[in-house]
Amino acid sequence: MKKERLLAFTDAVLAIIMTILVLELKKPEEISLSGFWALRSNYFAYWLSFFWLGSVWISMHSIWEKVETVSRTVLWWNLIFLFFASFMPYATGLVSTNFNNHLTQAFYGIVVIVVTCVNWILHKVVDRANPGNQSLHEATKSYRMFQVPDIAIKLIALILSLTVYPPAMMYGVLAAAVYVQLSKAIYYRKTRRNVY
Repeated sequence: MKKERLLAFTDAVLAIIMTILVLELKKPEEISLSGFWALRSNYFAYWLSFFWLGSVWISMHSIWEKVETVSRTVLWWNLIFLFFASFMPYATGLVSTNFNNHLTQAFYGIVVIVVTCVNWILHKVVDRANPGNQSLHEATKSYRMFQVPDIAIKLIALILSLTVYPPAMMYGVLAAAVYVQLSKAIYYRKTRRNVY
């Protein structure tokens, strides 16, 4: 299979997942500022999930531009990545209507952490399928370098969410995203590379 076909499929599935997110939003009981304010956790969950998936998509594309060969193993790990990513609308819907619930926040966190970990594995597999591609190996190495603290922040948030403060999970995902984006900007400014 050609790389372009895999990317088109991945783009389509992620676009559908991100579109379904908006369908999970509740409508206000009354059309007023207080009616919309009452749904603030819904809007926050939608916003966070949409932009988190969008940042994953942006990062993937900047790396996949360097990919030359796609193996059968890459296809399967990409499919596994999309499978877990497809849980985002469901997890977002649960957490947005049960924002202060330990289990819904934990479920959301587990989905995000699994998607992040599978994405990490996917990029290792892509490296193996392109053994002589030095620019790809450098890009995936720096990408994975930012994922280690990202996963650590999310795991700490998951523990806090299960034990102390349920919304810690969503705030942890936000904190991890801000940390990663700022770290990338600083790192790539210092090394004069393009930020993905």
